[in-house]
Amino acid sequence: SVARLWARRTAVATAGGVAIAIASSPGIRRSVTFWTTVAPFFAEYQLIKVRARCEQCEAQELRSRIDAFHQRSAGKAVDVILQLGGIYVKIGQFASTMGSGILEDAYVQALRPLQDGVPP
Repeated sequence: SVARLWARRTAVATAGGVAIAIASSPGIRRSVTFWTTVAPFFAEYQLIKVRARCEQCEAQELRSRIDAFHQRSAGKAVDVILQLGGIYVKIGQFASTMGSGILEDAYVQALRPLQDGVPP
């Protein structure tokens, strides 16, 4: 029908407009990069907890797995922060001053070099 044809054309035009906006807007591009990077970190963290529960791991084993995850992820997080630049670097600098009471020590240590400056 004519209504479906126009609905389809409108959807395609809207999707095209969104794609152009993402490609041309640094802010939107940064947000997409941020979320596509953070989502796998979050998913892996949750998967570690689920696997540990299924395997009936002791609390110490779970802590060991989570610590290993943080050690692997901290450097990657800093790389993403440097890639994104701007406010993400400022947030990283601020987070590095919080200490291990709020963030895991691996992240505090990895973020600390941001205090001394950021490569151009």
